Amino acid sequence: MVQRFLEDKTNESVLGDIEAKMRLESELQLFANLFFTLFRNPSTGMVKIRTIPPFAEIETVIANPEDAADPWYYLRSWTSTVINHQTGSPEARQQKAYYPDWRYSPPVGGAPCDNRWHIGS
Repeated sequence: MVQRFLEDKTNESVLGDIEAKMRLESELQLFANLFFTLFRNPSTGMVKIRTIPPFAEIETVIANPEDAADPWYYLRSWTSTVINHQTGSPEARQQKAYYPDWRYSPPVGGAPCDNRWHIGS
């Protein structure tokens, strides 16, 4: 399973080749944060990794109410472009999603997260 993850071409473009590593290093130096997000396909179990621009899309960090240094969720807000099938025209759609921190185990029935996780900061 891990080998399939590492050999997946779309994952390799984020983590595996030298250009990706140089881009990640530059982003880390510029923004001091890297947001890796894992998307799991529930039917196949395959995982895709992507990055999120931290200051452009991370709206807020929701922390443990008793310890502000313990992040629980990251609220991501972004605009995606979809095709309106009636008109054939592209339309902008505002979206929001909560991503749990990789060290936090949300309780059953917690915030809906759609199989996404933030890793590292």
